[in-house]
Amino acid sequence: MAALDLAFRDFVDALETAHDELGFKGAADRFAARLGNRWFAYLGFSEQALTVLSSYPTSWAQQYY
Repeated sequence: MAALDLAFRDFVDALETAHDELGFKGAADRFAARLGNRWFAYLGFSEQALTVLSSYPTSWAQQYY
């Protein structure tokens, strides 16, 4: 199995057991790291609100979100 496939399967498994925002952020951090990235950003859109979860530095996030 390719490294990317394994990383993605591990990410999906971690999401299935994540019960809150902290669990999601941990899974996303690990997945990003396995792909060679330092940070991740997730933007969720709904009619009521915009959800932003990120590991980017606060100074960067304030500039670009």
